[in-house]
Amino acid sequence: MAPKNKVTNAETHALQQRIRDLEAQVEALHSQNQRLVEATEHCTDGFALFDADDRFVLCNRSYLDEMDDLADVLKPGVTFEDLIRVRAERNQRNDGIVRDEETIQKRLEQHRNPTGPLERIFDNGQIIRLQEVRIRDGYTLLIRSDVTAERAAESLAERALEESEGRFRALIENANQGIMVVSGYKPVYANQAIAEMYGYDTPDEILGLTSTLVLRATSSPMETPYHQARLQGEDVPLDREILGRRKDGTEFWVGRRSFLIDWEGEKAVCTIRTDITERKLAADELRKIHAELEDKVEARTKELAESDVLFRGALASLQEGFALFDENDNLVIANEEYRRYSPGMDEFFEPGTPLKR
Repeated sequence: MAPKNKVTNAETHALQQRIRDLEAQVEALHSQNQRLVEATEHCTDGFALFDADDRFVLCNRSYLDEMDDLADVLKPGVTFEDLIRVRAERNQRNDGIVRDEETIQKRLEQHRNPTGPLERIFDNGQIIRLQEVRIRDGYTLLIRSDVTAERAAESLAERALEESEGRFRALIENANQGIMVVSGYKPVYANQAIAEMYGYDTPDEILGLTSTLVLRATSSPMETPYHQARLQGEDVPLDREILGRRKDGTEFWVGRRSFLIDWEGEKAVCTIRTDITERKLAADELRKIHAELEDKVEARTKELAESDVLFRGALASLQEGFALFDENDNLVIANEEYRRYSPGMDEFFEPGTPLKR
């Protein structure tokens, strides 16, 4: 085999520079990934990202902490299906679900074609909501939220209503969730938590509003059909996310659950609301950073492909034999002039072939 070519030329320098650029790009992508995770680390909600092939990409600490039964297999590249099958085999999840093949296939369908949040009720009373959102390039964002307190407040309200209006008021007056009863867009009950959520000092200020529509951001769409349909007993979604408007005009994200109740002999809507601005901002940041990553990877891939074509063309035009070996003395590339030194030994010119073979 011909001796290793030590010639230094413009094409070699260009390739070396492009290799350095690629290493810098890899480091930049790593930093972006760190930023992606850090964007959600302060949230109590768990965030996980899966690529277009349903392979796990990354997650924040909250999500990782809750995946204790899968900690050893929750690594980048593992598929969502593999994760739920490992979970089924280990059977360590105390959420009352029998994970047979039918259940696995149903969960895969829900994951691949998300239509709304799912809820899991654990033996210890914890209630977890799983929400999956398809984002750019087929990626899936999974948000895992503990809604135990919200459901408890809802259950408390329903139970109190069965007993009496007075009992209802006594039990929910100091609830952490904002609770309001609305009749024809006119608030007829509000607790302290919902007043504070919207920037008012007391529930009486909420009750003094002529319409709850002033609590909605002007940019948020009207939902009269939902309200009327609910009053008519039609099946409409319980949960919604809307932009709310505080007393000072600032906007924030509100997660709300609304359901029909009887209030003083008339139909009314009870709504339980939570400020979800932090979670929404984190999810939006996640989508934004992911889009930036995809754009950079796409642009860099195109640039490298173009550079590779130019470099190979330059090698082919050289009148000297040229070969490039990596730090382990394995062949990276060789031009035709170099191959002529050893006719009939094409197998020695396969990329990765050791120099001393």
